[in-house]
Amino acid sequence: MTKVIRLPRANENSNNTGTLWPTSVLEDMEGVMLASYRTGMIGLLTAPSGTGKTTAARMVAAKLNTAPDEDECSYGQEVIYIMMTRATDKTRPGLAHIADALGIYTSRGDCPQDIMRSIEFKLEGQTSLLILDEAQFMSADLLSAIRNIWDRLETRGCNPGIVLVGTESLHERICGRRRSEDMDALSGRLGQKMVNLAISEEDVRAVCKHLNIMGEKEFALLYRVGRERGGLHNIKRVVEMAEQIADGKHITLSTLKTSIAVTGGLV
Repeated sequence: MTKVIRLPRANENSNNTGTLWPTSVLEDMEGVMLASYRTGMIGLLTAPSGTGKTTAARMVAAKLNTAPDEDECSYGQEVIYIMMTRATDKTRPGLAHIADALGIYTSRGDCPQDIMRSIEFKLEGQTSLLILDEAQFMSADLLSAIRNIWDRLETRGCNPGIVLVGTESLHERICGRRRSEDMDALSGRLGQKMVNLAISEEDVRAVCKHLNIMGEKEFALLYRVGRERGGLHNIKRVVEMAEQIADGKHITLSTLKTSIAVTGGLV
């Protein structure tokens, strides 16, 4: 059964378990990552900005890395989370960035093939899941290099699961009708995928219920906040400010409106 992710508060340190927001969109995201973790397949997860992709990915990695040995999906191997950036979109910079996150030393003289072999060696038998966040920034050549690494490890039966996490454009590039031949090969290796996930009314109701915000007007206001660009991050920011304004009292419609005015939760 899919477990629920804990979303950390902005003012809490990384050691705090945070606030439980049992939304279906986050459970769907976790399901993709757990499936790749258990099967060693390549997974694809895409959703608009603000849906909680990065939060979900980081929390899944943290949870699996601290899972007890008797857990059904814990093999005593490492789960690696890496955030890709525009600065590392090309093949060599991207591979060097991944190698650095894996603790692999690289020098300027290392060619992409050298770095790929180092990454392959590091992943073999030591890593059970590699999560590449913001993967929409990865070039076609870099995505193909990751596929090649996975292919070589698969032939030896020691391939880790890999999850590509990104925005809707990533899905279009890998699975769309205009995808390149290189992306054809990657698309054919995908296992479980959840694409173009979006925050639903059900998700916002789950958040409201968890926070004991029960009124329909309050829900409607937070739903509007969640539909703005930023999604759950907007709701989180508004609710945290509302809690400060309420100062221990129940969050009301008036409190939420004040919080929105302060945080700019609605455009």
